[in-house]
This record gives sequence, structure tokens and C-alpha cells, in this order.
Amino acid sequence: MTLNTPFTAVAPGRVCLFGEHQDYLDLPVIACAIPLTCRIEVTPTPDSACIELIVPQLDQHFTYDLHPISSQVSPCRNNGKDGESNDGEDDDDGEVMDFALSALQEAFQDGWEFRNGGARCVSTTDIPLQSGCSSSTAFVAAWILVLSRLASQPRHNDDDLARLA
Repeated sequence: MTLNTPFTAVAPGRVCLFGEHQDYLDLPVIACAIPLTCRIEVTPTPDSACIELIVPQLDQHFTYDLHPISSQVSPCRNNGKDGESNDGEDDDDGEVMDFALSALQEAFQDGWEFRNGGARCVSTTDIPLQSGCSSSTAFVAAWILVLSRLASQPRHNDDDLARLA
């Protein structure tokens, strides 16, 4: 595979059979993958210094600059419904959430570089959103894989990718 070859990153949803919301307390959790997935179709764009992320189910379109800018709060642009601009998706409390941006910032902090260009990414899922099936977790896991494949340095091992996700 060359750097210009399109690829797909896929991650499954999951349900907790026991211990929902206990993992961050270091308490036991029994989780099970489900046969529903988040898929990110990636077309590399070697002449670009941005990653374009399109999420049709949410009518969202983000563009992320691949130059790390630590002093900038949000190195992205989100063109929401009808082309209006906003900085991310609002959660129930009105706070901005952007899982893709957070993962990209983690990659920058970990020293990843993206000298091979950008990409056009389309994320779709058959995992029900906001249903307790970890659609956000599946997105982040697939997105970290996308970033890993686009990064300039050698591939990361599975443990490193899981830690970032």
C-alpha cells in the first residue's frame, strides 16, 4: 500500500454487560463487542495540509490543520448544517465536544507528524447514537487508526493506539 492508497478504518460498538461507567474508577467491567461498526473511509490528499472529516449522519463537516498549534484552542473549522460555522458539536450542557480534535491534539502531544499530506475522511456508523453502544468510543478508535496510517513516522503498535484511543 502506498501513502496515496484509499483505506477504511473500522471499529465495533460495544455494550457493557456489567459495570457501566465504572472503568474510569478502576472497577471491574464486562464488555462485549457488537456487530455494529463505525467506518471511516479515507482518501489521502498528499497536496493538502488538512484533514477533512465529513459526518453525513450528523450533517457535520470539519477541517483540521495538520500543523500543531499548541496555543490555538481549536485548529479546526466546523461547517455545520447549511454551511453555518461553529467550533464543534454541543453536548447537553452546551459545552463543545470534538472527539476528532481531541485525538489529533493527543497525537501532536505524542510527537506525531503529518508530512505526507492530508486526507478526505467520511465517517459513517450503524451504531445507534447516544444509546449506550459506545458509538463515540468506536469513532475515536477508528479515528486514531486513521491518524496512525496518515502519520509520517513508522506505524505504532496496537498497545500505543489503544492507549491513545
